[in-house]
Amino acid sequence: MDRSYSFGSPSAPLFSDISSTLINEKERPMLFNVIYGLGGRDFTAYHAEEVFKKAKEYAEKGEVTEREVWVGVRE
Repeated sequence: MDRSYSFGSPSAPLFSDISSTLINEKERPMLFNVIYGLGGRDFTAYHAEEVFKKAKEYAEKGEVTEREVWVGVRE
């Protein structure tokens, strides 16, 4: 989970660091990037529950279908 985003970059800074560290591992974990709290927005218990639901869904499927998940962003 990252509270910042680098526009023009393929992913947020923390996700980028973690994924590049694990790239040479034989058995890499499934990863997805959660971006939250932009503009000082709150991260609520509801948001946390949604992130855990998404992680559980990916674990049950065995694949990550959405590499970036934006939480609490106005559309």
